Amino acid sequence: MTQDLENLINQSYNSEPKYTEVMAGVPEDYKLVKTLGDLLQINYKIVGAKEQLRRNLISKIKTNGIKYPGIIGFDDDVVPSLDRAILSCHDVILIGQIGQAKTRLHKQLQKICSRQYL
Repeated sequence: MTQDLENLINQSYNSEPKYTEVMAGVPEDYKLVKTLGDLLQINYKIVGAKEQLRRNLISKIKTNGIKYPGIIGFDDDVVPSLDRAILSCHDVILIGQIGQAKTRLHKQLQKICSRQYL
């Protein structure tokens, strides 16, 4: 049994994924995945949070989707800077005065990187 598991793990890490993504790091049939064995059988590849944000932002840009719902009035300064930081996979620190939508932006970034965005 241990050898079978080791072979499955090696195959998973050394093979192309057997799924398409509905968004970065999320297999099309993610609702059917219940165990580590399920992930190994589809050769799941882990996608880090920065790369998820980057890929999902690129997808939104390509489809002309709303990148940050609820963020109004920052299209000339904050949004382009945030886009550049995400696209380059940099760390993001939101600094500003009260009322500049820092918390709202943070909540939107969480949604971009989670299943809530599906």
